Amino acid sequence: MEKSSTGRTRAYNATRAHIVQHPEVCDGVPHIANSRVSVLDVYEAYQLLGVTPEDIMKHFSLNPVQVFSALTFIHEFAEDVEHAYERRRAVG
Repeated sequence: MEKSSTGRTRAYNATRAHIVQHPEVCDGVPHIANSRVSVLDVYEAYQLLGVTPEDIMKHFSLNPVQVFSALTFIHEFAEDVEHAYERRRAVG
């Protein structure tokens, strides 16, 4: 989960086109495109609090593709997401 040096929004690939990263949105943390919901928000809800994908959709006003894209990202980059979450907790 690195920041783009160009300052442009970056999509991770076609299968995760709903997950983007921009240094000025969500403190540079990957987030759901066209929202301010970071993958760390979804990680906390799903992994740590046990919230269902359906309830995540309702709480954050997301659609199923957005939620499952975030969950796929979390799974594929688990170590990076966990470290980013710990850094966020240490700061705030």
